[in-house]
Amino acid sequence: MEADGRRGAESRRLRALSRDACVAAAVAGGRLAGDLVAVHARALTIRRADGELWSVVAAEAGDAPATLVVELPQGSAFAALGLRVGDRAWQPGRRPGEPDWREGEAQPASEPTPVSHQDGSSGGDPDRRTEGASRSGAEAGPRRPLAADTAMLVLGSAVLVDLSGALLWQAAPRPTSPRPGAWRRLAGAMARCQPRGGLAALAPHVAALAAGGPPPAGLDALCARAWPPLAALAVAWRNLDAPAVAAAAGGLAGLGPGLTPAGDDLLVGLLAAYRWGRARPLAVAEAALLDACGRACEGRTTALSLARLRYAVRGLLDARCEAVLVSLWQEKPPPWSTERHAALGGAADGLALGAAVDRAWTIGHSSGADTLTGMVLGLILAEGAPLGPG
Repeated sequence: MEADGRRGAESRRLRALSRDACVAAAVAGGRLAGDLVAVHARALTIRRADGELWSVVAAEAGDAPATLVVELPQGSAFAALGLRVGDRAWQPGRRPGEPDWREGEAQPASEPTPVSHQDGSSGGDPDRRTEGASRSGAEAGPRRPLAADTAMLVLGSAVLVDLSGALLWQAAPRPTSPRPGAWRRLAGAMARCQPRGGLAALAPHVAALAAGGPPPAGLDALCARAWPPLAALAVAWRNLDAPAVAAAAGGLAGLGPGLTPAGDDLLVGLLAAYRWGRARPLAVAEAALLDACGRACEGRTTALSLARLRYAVRGLLDARCEAVLVSLWQEKPPPWSTERHAALGGAADGLALGAAVDRAWTIGHSSGADTLTGMVLGLILAEGAPLGPG
């Protein structure tokens, strides 16, 4: 009986493996607390008091913006730990705004400016945000460890997450010059991948779709349903018509089953790849397109998808899909590679494009493939976009 109790206690104490710069800054500033708005088998979504969303995911999901990766035993689930929608996430012993550094020590870099979808504003120029914190304490100056109570996250009433050993993952910097033909290279690498379902069957036809052409024969029901709003979105995008982009994106939001529906995953890839492909500050009209696309998904999809979409508007993706974009722009190991990249053999290996595509393609049931399909479309639109004033 006592052994069973010990096992139960252990199962309710989780170890954090990594966190991104947004979560790290929220921990440092005492802004991590919030309410659980979605509880899935291997992922949680939490809404903070300021309306921003962040996630707790099992290790197999990997690093991503506003995400804390934890070691959740195989076969276990967050719901099995007693977590429910409406539970609180909080840090014991923390007061809002209390810092985690001593006087005279380097402060952590500020949290990236969130894109607001609450007050009608775009949150300022996303290109002027702070990209993230330094990747290690040695680079940021001497940092004291978190106190025992502040290095914990409490989920619900009994699940404790040890934050003390979590490595820092931060997004790659976006390129400063475009890469003409990047979409062709990506589409070519995807062509040799095995079918995954979802909307990946659209990948060979994305160029025709981007031109607003009719759908090819033989599409399955999901792809046939997605074609009209996608074609309309591409035409509206080229015309810099934000209301029409919003209408078309609304027809894709929540399309398909799963934790992150296929239509959302495709939009995530499109938005992030467009930001990468432009490789310059966006014109006001372009920024309005991205913002309209993200806003159109509010209230139409899952909380986890909505969080991904909000960050994709700023060009931010999960680590494996981001590695594909990095491989399109460079073949050498990236100088920004971080502790967790190296520990997991990620983008720090200097993965070739084909290998990076293979890793991203297998995310979820079809999420990775759908995201990559959206990335092809985003790169096409970026390459053909008008060069308006910044």
